[in-house]
Amino acid sequence: MVLLNGARQTGKSTLIQSLAASEGRRYFTLDDQAVLAAATSDPAGFIAGINSAVALDEVQRVLAYQSCG
Repeated sequence: MVLLNGARQTGKSTLIQSLAASEGRRYFTLDDQAVLAAATSDPAGFIAGINSAVALDEVQRVLAYQSCG
């Protein structure tokens, strides 16, 4: 697991998308409401459904969603 952390609007998402594509990994962003819904409604099922290395972007959205819901 690699955590990419940094200031807003500095190209982190662009970088992770590029790295995922170059390594043949699937890219999921929790900015996508369908992905966020899947991750928050059944976190264990969401992770269990991933059977290879992936890139997960905007994971802080899960915590933000849970604290508001």
